[in-house]
Amino acid sequence: MAAYLPLAICMLACPFIMIIMMKGMGSKDSPADAEPGRAMKLVRGYEPRGAQVAELKAQSAALEAKQEALKVELQQAESGALQTEPSKESVV
Repeated sequence: MAAYLPLAICMLACPFIMIIMMKGMGSKDSPADAEPGRAMKLVRGYEPRGAQVAELKAQSAALEAKQEALKVELQQAESGALQTEPSKESVV
């Protein structure tokens, strides 16, 4: 019987400790509740949705400009390659 005493104490203490922890976690006067959105501002790298959308639009515009520049460069390279390519008849 004495061997079960530590186990019985743990089994009785566990629910009380859990109740105390739940009360502490659910308190309404926490700093995150005082200012709306404060908890999300504390997360590193968090930006408001509008800022994310603006950043993505800027990135998209930059990529489109780069893509257009690459298309022009490719066309110039292809036209240059066609002009410098020797004809098959003169290679013989």
